[in-house]
Amino acid sequence: MNKGTRHITTSHTTVGLTLDAGYDPKVKKEPREDLGKTVPLLWHPHAEGNSPAQVMPLLAGGPCSLFRKNKQLQPGTMQAISPCKYNGPRLRTAHWKFIPDQYNS
Repeated sequence: MNKGTRHITTSHTTVGLTLDAGYDPKVKKEPREDLGKTVPLLWHPHAEGNSPAQVMPLLAGGPCSLFRKNKQLQPGTMQAISPCKYNGPRLRTAHWKFIPDQYNS
């Protein structure tokens, strides 16, 4: 199982996953900060009172997929997967699944 695809997702509705410039830690903050300015404060009846945090992952983030070769993930140059947490600092869980290439050449 040297080649294939790793799919990564989160089960939290207020977290998005982005594939961004992993070499610069400031880039990890940008999606959340930019969406906070761009998306108007939405307010819908919601038990947790976090309506904007529910919408932002739909606009930026979601499941990511990366190719794997020789047991190593193959992101682009200087790329990394980063979680964008839109509802404060909480412990989040990511889930992944590896799907080997059919012919594994």
